[in-house]
Amino acid sequence: MKNPFKKTPVGRLKEQIGKFEVGLEQLKRREILVADLLEKGREKRRAFIRDNPGIEVPAEIRHAISVAEDDAQSTKEEIGEYEIQLADLAAALIREQDNATKETAAKADEEMATAIDQQVGPELKKAMAALRTAVEAFYAIVPEELQLVESRTWSRAPDNARKHADHFSRDELLSAVVAEMIYEIAPSLFDRGKTYDTDLAIRRMFDLAAEVPTMRLDGAAPAAVPNTHRTLISDRLRARAAAVLSGQIEPPLATGARSDPTRAAQTEPSRSQTEIYATRDIAYVEGISGRRRLCGRRWVHQVPDLVADVAVGAGFALRTDTEEGRAAFDREKEYRRTSMTVPSAGLSLEDCEDLGDPCGFLGSDKAA
Repeated sequence: MKNPFKKTPVGRLKEQIGKFEVGLEQLKRREILVADLLEKGREKRRAFIRDNPGIEVPAEIRHAISVAEDDAQSTKEEIGEYEIQLADLAAALIREQDNATKETAAKADEEMATAIDQQVGPELKKAMAALRTAVEAFYAIVPEELQLVESRTWSRAPDNARKHADHFSRDELLSAVVAEMIYEIAPSLFDRGKTYDTDLAIRRMFDLAAEVPTMRLDGAAPAAVPNTHRTLISDRLRARAAAVLSGQIEPPLATGARSDPTRAAQTEPSRSQTEIYATRDIAYVEGISGRRRLCGRRWVHQVPDLVADVAVGAGFALRTDTEEGRAAFDREKEYRRTSMTVPSAGLSLEDCEDLGDPCGFLGSDKAA
């Protein structure tokens, strides 16, 4: 524990400066008095010479003037010495104050670092442990092959590894949910400016205004999307389940079949893909199970080359690497940004132009 009565270097210097300032003030008053005595002595000498020409100035007058002159010179030199000492002390005080400021700032940083290590760090670890449990539960429940929310080329960064994927992956959906929940409790961690509608992942995944009417879409600091896991995933799964039961759409492939590496290789063989812009709703067989993939109109899709050839040849799609395809893509850009992105919500096989089995998964007897 520090001794409260012990002076710091800054305190000692200030005390010394105070003493020198008092001494300097006394010397300046003395300088005025000595100057007055000297002037009076010189006045006496002038008066004596004026009244007694040719007579030697008395010794006492000369002595008084000499003493006053010596005293004035000595006082002037002492004042100069005091000023030098004060300047040195002032410089030393600045150095000590700088050191004290640095020590205070360093101490504050050290205390802050210790508090973070002791208080924030453990709490973050607890939160991350809980998040890890939730993520593991999500992965245990949701199959990796889940195709729930359609994506488009424009919705991902140019260097994204899944730029041309037709659906957001399981990881992308979960990352959007986690980010939105963190934003809800700590919005200052996110930079959401006027371009948040294109920067925000969840904003690109579906129409916030339609699905969350209370969502504030204007301004520089939009609110977090409430219950993101329901809005983005759970409610969509329930809607798709209802659509399957009502016969509006065909059921997706069983998770087990998708998890079998051998069957997955047969179901989704590696082949060249072509990006098309669908001008009509189309469907085609995408694997040996016979399941049709539905591709909504006014959207961009990555499809096998054989499917692209059939769709373009039938006038149901345009290749996006052509001038006509790019022009159509640009015309519908605003539509894509504000439209629903879940095919099961409003698209059924009956709505589509069925292209059959261009890739030949089923053979001629099963292609219909």
